[in-house]
Amino acid sequence: PGPLLCWARLAIHDTQVGNHVVPAGTTAMVNMWAITHDEGVWPEANQFKPERFLEEDVNIMGSNLKLAPFGAGRR
Repeated sequence: PGPLLCWARLAIHDTQVGNHVVPAGTTAMVNMWAITHDEGVWPEANQFKPERFLEEDVNIMGSNLKLAPFGAGRR
């Protein structure tokens, strides 16, 4: 099982990502803990700062991972 707040995809064909070969049958998981604790994305990542999410220029229809902690898809 993966960590909380992650999603997974299964490679159905051999594929290449950058310099890495991903064989068919491989499960790839997003490390949401690492993303949400990345000081390059979140200055003072270990501080509780809900105002981070008040930005008005975040595209909720895009692939902005800043919104990933809130989930995705229909409710």
